[in-house]
Amino acid sequence: MHYPPIYRHHPPTVDPTYGMKAVKITQSPILKADWIWSKQVSDNQYVTLRGRFNLKHTPRTATCYVTADNFFTLYVNGKKVGESVPDPKNDSVWEIVHHYQIHSLLKPGVNTVTVVGNNTAGAAGVLLAITSGNKTLITTNPNWKVTQGTIQQGASAQTIWEQAVSEGDEMTSPWNGNLQGWPGIAATYLKRKSFNPVGFINSQGVSVRSLRGGRVEVTPGATPSSTLVDFGEEVAGRIQITAPPGEHVSVGTGESEGEALHGPWGGVHTFTARKGVPMETPWSAFRYAKVTFSGGTNKPYQADILTQLKYYPVQYLGAFRSSSSLLNKIWYTGAYTAHLCMQEDIWDAPKRDRARWMGDLQVSGRVIDDVFLDHFLMEQTMARLRADAQGNRPPMENPVSHVNGIPGYSAAWVVGLADFTKRVGDMKYLKSQHDLLISMLRYMRTDLNSDNLYSDLTGGWSYTDWSPGFSTYDSLTRTATQMYYIKAFKDAAFMFNAMHDDVNAAKSKMWAQKLTDAAQKYLIDDDTKTFSDRRQDNAMAVFADATTPEENSAIYQRDFQPDSPAWNQTATPYYNNYVLFAMSGMGHTPAALKFAKDYWGGMIKEGATTFWEGYDLSWPKVHPHKYLQADNLTGYYVSLCHGWSSGVTAWLTERILGVESEGVGYAQTNISPNLCDLSWVKGNVPTPHGLIQVDVKKMGNRDVGYAILPEGVTAKLTLNGKSKTVSGPGRFELP
Repeated sequence: MHYPPIYRHHPPTVDPTYGMKAVKITQSPILKADWIWSKQVSDNQYVTLRGRFNLKHTPRTATCYVTADNFFTLYVNGKKVGESVPDPKNDSVWEIVHHYQIHSLLKPGVNTVTVVGNNTAGAAGVLLAITSGNKTLITTNPNWKVTQGTIQQGASAQTIWEQAVSEGDEMTSPWNGNLQGWPGIAATYLKRKSFNPVGFINSQGVSVRSLRGGRVEVTPGATPSSTLVDFGEEVAGRIQITAPPGEHVSVGTGESEGEALHGPWGGVHTFTARKGVPMETPWSAFRYAKVTFSGGTNKPYQADILTQLKYYPVQYLGAFRSSSSLLNKIWYTGAYTAHLCMQEDIWDAPKRDRARWMGDLQVSGRVIDDVFLDHFLMEQTMARLRADAQGNRPPMENPVSHVNGIPGYSAAWVVGLADFTKRVGDMKYLKSQHDLLISMLRYMRTDLNSDNLYSDLTGGWSYTDWSPGFSTYDSLTRTATQMYYIKAFKDAAFMFNAMHDDVNAAKSKMWAQKLTDAAQKYLIDDDTKTFSDRRQDNAMAVFADATTPEENSAIYQRDFQPDSPAWNQTATPYYNNYVLFAMSGMGHTPAALKFAKDYWGGMIKEGATTFWEGYDLSWPKVHPHKYLQADNLTGYYVSLCHGWSSGVTAWLTERILGVESEGVGYAQTNISPNLCDLSWVKGNVPTPHGLIQVDVKKMGNRDVGYAILPEGVTAKLTLNGKSKTVSGPGRFELP
């Protein structure tokens, strides 16, 4: 079936990977190495770690990659190879991975690698890998042996060796993958791409030779030479710099100019250039880099500055275009925000926390479904989040904790799984989660008191949003969590029905009704017919479909009208996602569209290339990053790329373009475009059956348009107050 292009040229996205070919995703590690140590960890401690491997013959090449927190001395077959030592200019020597060519020290038969590790304070670990071409000979893992103290050559008969303890892989906290020169990303499904700067700002002693390749001319002087490098948009990756051997270089990165100059995330990284080895900052997210050349040579020289992107390969299957160029940019900015969070897992943010958070994923996952229709990373991340909560217990036993320790995020896991099922339609994956779904719902019910009200009886963190009153256990968070539970039990009933489990579907429906009845009896304000005077509680109540038409009218009049005092209270882009869906759910999509343009468009007008963790229209506009608030903090700590802020993209797809799945994998779909003040809108929505395409425009006093459906999709088409039901494949005029 032919689909006319939504964009004849490049759409308004800054994603540097847009249009690149997607690849088949498989999960197989390049290097599976663990940080290892002894089970006893103390300050000023020395341990000796030993690993062995067999060789049939001596390889022609072999490279050892090694680092330690804090320092190491390396021996191969009894010969000292190298060591790391304190550096007064660098408090994080462990970030530098040392490379040694050791093939001449290897032999056929058993080879022994010994590392003496020194922990000065805090966390401790050794990370090592030896490779020969594409073959891995040995990596650090729990099969290594460890003993206390230092043993340079051989061990005596009295030496007590114990099993080493794994602290996790290279991405594990507190190291978080912040390594310079580690040979590979842990996941083969992540790809890399070099990306050039677009400009150099406030350069001193640095002149631009070529933007292609980021080549600069450095002229040494009485003071260090420096430049602020601009990559044009937020990227996830690391800075790579080549300079003459011996040159001292320092790099600080930031998502904004201010962060790079005054508070670079992860601190300033210092290097001494080595021949043939690029200097590399740790993986992070940034737009700017402050680079300083501070000596080592007295002659002018050339240096190359670029960034190496680390990205998950996707195709933009979904598309959106309308008569509003701002709205188009908002859609693609949200999509790019979600894409940057697709890393080893789907993270909350590629700068901080770089972690799996289910509340964030429920928002960004819906965007990922609507734009990329991803299977692999969505399933992996949801499964890992659920496994963390289960704590190695059998699936039908209660989990040891809520997802991320937050009751509302357990509800988010259920809702996110339903979102994924409706859009991606992977029944095999859903069935694999059947028992875990039952046990999670049972665990959630243990939080309810005798009145069926959420009461945090499991002792979780009653978090809702970074806004006064919504991050501790009080009436606001209790109400919001109650509503999220209602939504979760309703979505669970949908999934059990899809799996033909009628018994658990009926139980989930019953519990959704019990929770709704309790909310109506105990949580509604009889005078105002609202659940609080804040947007978050009422938005979640409407999102959960736990309100009556009378309550919807009262909620909108009191808390969602433009002049409502509720707008004076902050909400993050995370919960403003639910505000958008709630406003539409109450029949006020035109007002929601204006809010989307003002709020997410406001970030774009202030220079955003991805959407921010926290934002309010009233906050200062000059150097805005300095004043952003989230996570109970203010300033550069706050992320300028956060998955939970991307939800506007899904809302535009589902409420303006008007395509939303009601069955498994879009088997039943509602298509109900809403132009509001737009002259026209068109777009693609990916489904397991193929693309749905919608094209609508104003024609006089009515809207006209069509939908193209693939085979396997039955859709209820609604326009101009009329509806009809059709089944694909084919092109169908909207009523």
